Order: sequence, then structure tokens, then C-alpha cells
Amino acid sequence: MNAKYIFSHGSYFEWYRSPLMPFMLFVLSPFGYLIAEYAFIVAVSTLFVYACVLIAKKAKFDTTLFYALMLSPFVLNVGLSVGTELLTLSLLMLCIATIHERKSAFFFGLGFLARYTVTIFAPLLLFKRNWKEFIVTAFIIIAIWSPWIAYNVAEKGHPFYSTADSYLFNVAYRDYLVMLPNVIDFLLPIGFYIFFVFIGLYLRWKERFQEIDWMVLIFAILSIISYLQVPVKEPRYLFNLVFPAAYFTAVFAQALVKKVHVSLMQIVGFITCVNFLVAGIFFVSLSIPAGLYEGANDVGSSCAVMSNGWTYLNYIGIASEPYPQQRDIPDAIQSGTKIMLFKTIGDPLYTFNTTFLHLFPIIKETNAYIILGTNSTCASRKVSDKSFIERLREGGENIELCPIIPILCKR
Repeated sequence: MNAKYIFSHGSYFEWYRSPLMPFMLFVLSPFGYLIAEYAFIVAVSTLFVYACVLIAKKAKFDTTLFYALMLSPFVLNVGLSVGTELLTLSLLMLCIATIHERKSAFFFGLGFLARYTVTIFAPLLLFKRNWKEFIVTAFIIIAIWSPWIAYNVAEKGHPFYSTADSYLFNVAYRDYLVMLPNVIDFLLPIGFYIFFVFIGLYLRWKERFQEIDWMVLIFAILSIISYLQVPVKEPRYLFNLVFPAAYFTAVFAQALVKKVHVSLMQIVGFITCVNFLVAGIFFVSLSIPAGLYEGANDVGSSCAVMSNGWTYLNYIGIASEPYPQQRDIPDAIQSGTKIMLFKTIGDPLYTFNTTFLHLFPIIKETNAYIILGTNSTCASRKVSDKSFIERLREGGENIELCPIIPILCKR
């Protein structure tokens, strides 16, 4: 949707989204955006293979073994199903593999444009150990960011407006959803490798850690810190742990080949079979909200719509905006906006407050969704490109950003 907005006069845009994926979809869209989505999967998968090859070469692993380990059930199920997890991880792996080359700055810069949380991995660049290279790296990264910075300045007047919007949306204003760390969140990315990881760590420590080992270990620590910083805790926020898990399991596997009469290909075959079997058993299918198409038909295509399933509605061609704050519902209905709330989506909390919702006029209610509003008034649809910051300001929040650094100066 962001790609269509920026490059093809689309009607919906989310400022808190990073720009690399939309740009890639645009580049891959000569034959339409539907084909571009599949081309994106192929492109990212190819980049992932390339990253695995370079890491294996740097760590002196067997390439087939390491790639088989990286294709864990979690990667197969989550890597391309939700967001830019696999793309971001591939770019960070390439940054590590080429740390003493200037192209590492290129990969890190792209990583930030794929996912803003990549900034937490900046300490990895200290392995360059050369102040001149630090300066060159900074220039390369800024050069890569500059088109997006220029777009932010031109549209919103702040170089890191999108980054700030992402922080407010995902962190600062999610404090009502604070969740405690869950052990399962850690176990899912690591999977059945967990015992082999500790053995591999011990073996490498015993042999004395090399630079690449320290980088992977620090990468794991930073991944955990990133997970702990966000209010909402989900297993996919620890997706990056699949890399250190596969890395230290590879250390164990190669040591096993040397000491036991078993071939490397036997281990690769076993790992591949187990990974695909487990991935198949626990296959994660992305499900759309129940009643999506029926609800889209009921809500129509002429009036303004606000919904907790706005991304799904926009994807199928029903221009819509995010759901209103609870206090803004009366004004939205009075203005002629229809509010469609899917009951299988957990946000906002008032979706499940039947008593509260029944205080307002209801156009239709089913087991899957409820549509608030009236058919007597109809607000015209318009381009939906307000940022989260702008919506907060409209709700009375005093939001000011610092001039350069994308953090709050006043809230």
C-alpha cells in the first residue's frame, strides 16, 4: 500500500512503516503489484541464501550445513509471512560477513530502511576498529538514508519523521499493552537446536573465540535487548535469534563429524527432514479476519470507513483509516463515517465492550464484526495518509519532535 501511494498515486499510506520493502515492490512491479509480491519473496529468499553463503565462508562452515540449519521451522513459518524479518536478518548477516569491507555500511544502511530497530545493532560496526573507516561508514549510511530523509523533510519537515512515528506507534503509546517476557518466545526461534547451541558455545569458547564468534554472540545479546525494550512481546520480535542458534549449532555439528563416524551429508539430511517436518506440523497460516469480504460488501465503497482491520480493507480495495479513539467515536459517526470493528482482532479493547458499543447506532452486527454508524449520512472518502503523530495531535496530545534526533522533546 505504501508502494502504491508513493509511486502509483495510491490512497493509503502508513508513515510508521520503513521504506525498503515498498521500494522493492515498486521496482518489481512492471507486471503489477500482485506479481511483485511473489517476486519480492524470491528476491529476499535469494538474498538470504547469499547471506548464508558469506557467513559460512567467513566462519569456515560447510555452506550446505549452515544453510540447512538456517532453514529452521521458525524461519520457514515466520520469515516471509508477516513483515520484513527475513529481509532485515539477511542484510544484518551480510553486514557481519563483510564487516571489514565498506559494503558492510551499505548493508547496514539498507537494514535500517528495512526495519528501524536495526539501529540497536550499530555497536557491531565497532569491529571495524579504524576511525577512518568509521567516518567512511557514516557517510555511506547517510548517503543511503538521504533519499528517505529528503522525502521526510519535504512532506513533514523532519528528517526522521517516519522513525519517530514508528517509535510512538510501536513503543511510546503501547504502554497499555505492556507484556512480560515469555520463555516460549525465546524457545520458538531456537527450537530443538537449544542444547546444541550451548555445546557449540562451549566448544568455541574452549578453542578461543574468534572475531566472528564475538560478533554473533553480541548480535544475539542485542536481539534480546531489542525484544525487551518493546511493550508488546511476540516470538517474531526474537526472529534474529535464528542466526546465532544456527551458527553455534553448526560449530557443534562440524565437531561431531570429526569425532563420530557420520558424514556431513547425513547430518544435513537429518536436519532438513526434521526442520521441514516440524514446520509442516506447526504451519502458521496467515488468516484474514473472519467476515472480511462480507463486511467489506456491507460497508460499501462510497462512505468514509474507520476500522481495526484497516490494513486488510485497504488491501482489498476498501479505502479506510485506523479505528478512532474511544472518545472520538460520537464525532466520527456524526460526521458520516462508518466504524467497522472485527471481533477477531484484539485491538482496540472497546471492541469487546458490547455494552459500550450498543450505545451507538448500529448498521449491522454479526458474529464476526460490527458496523457502527448510520446510512442517513455519508462522509466522502479521501486519501488516508495521516501519521500517528497527526492523529495524536488531533486527539489533543501535545507532540513535539526534537529538530534532528527522532525522539520526543515534549509529550
